[in-house]
Amino acid sequence: MSVFTVGSTVLSKNIVSCITPAEGILTEVNVEIHLNNGKKMNEYVGNYSAEEITAQVNNPASLMFVIGNSVFNKNLIRLIKPIEQTTA
Repeated sequence: MSVFTVGSTVLSKNIVSCITPAEGILTEVNVEIHLNNGKKMNEYVGNYSAEEITAQVNNPASLMFVIGNSVFNKNLIRLIKPIEQTTA
């Protein structure tokens, strides 16, 4: 069994899909994450780099990866893209 810790809690990697901050915590978002279960999430990533995220997701040594303030099971990811900023 493969596990990881969040604070003082030990979790099995096989049952965790994602760990995210409570709703409404983020005041600024710049990345949109689409999951295989149909859910769409927004996150803030300070220095967004598609290449760095791709390297994390493709790393065969890990099942989970971090993007912004969230942790995802890489098998759950369908699409990650920057949010297009519109000006009024």
